[in-house]
Amino acid sequence: MRKIVFAVLLAAGAAFCAEVWTPQLALKVHSVSSVVPSPDGKFVVYAQSWAEMEGERSETVTHLFLARADGSGELQLTRGEKSCDQPQWSPDGKWILFLSSRGGKNDLWRIRADGGEAERLTESKVDLGGFKVSPDGKQVAFLAPDPPLPEKEKAQKEKRDFRVIDQEPEDHRLWLIPLEADGKGK
Repeated sequence: MRKIVFAVLLAAGAAFCAEVWTPQLALKVHSVSSVVPSPDGKFVVYAQSWAEMEGERSETVTHLFLARADGSGELQLTRGEKSCDQPQWSPDGKWILFLSSRGGKNDLWRIRADGGEAERLTESKVDLGGFKVSPDGKQVAFLAPDPPLPEKEKAQKEKRDFRVIDQEPEDHRLWLIPLEADGKGK
């Protein structure tokens, strides 16, 4: 009897899920990540991702949002076709720094915490990795490989940039850039 009840419940649950949860519905779900509270604890910045499916475009896009610590007053900080992620607050709470490939490569950007237009802090020929703002807000450290040598850069442009895995691996290094008093890279 227990097996029959379990089988009926399992079949009912599967039928319920099949009717309710569809791939189309799954594409409408927005996921939240990289939740970072402000230095004073009054606000939180976070990354929200969703599927973009228009015409030939089919990708996941991530943008930054700001809200009060209680979840109210949501404000979308970044927009556009290119994703923005890995938000971090400046120590004074006036700026939010993030990574985005808006300029072609994954570079460091910043935006005022109260909104506005984002400003590019780095113009790298390589994709930047993780970053961290110094406690005094005067510098930013980030990971990135060395810029490509001219012959490798030419090969990339000419689409001759194949490589054998583990042959000439790219080493990532720690880079440090100064920030001006207004939070902008020099």
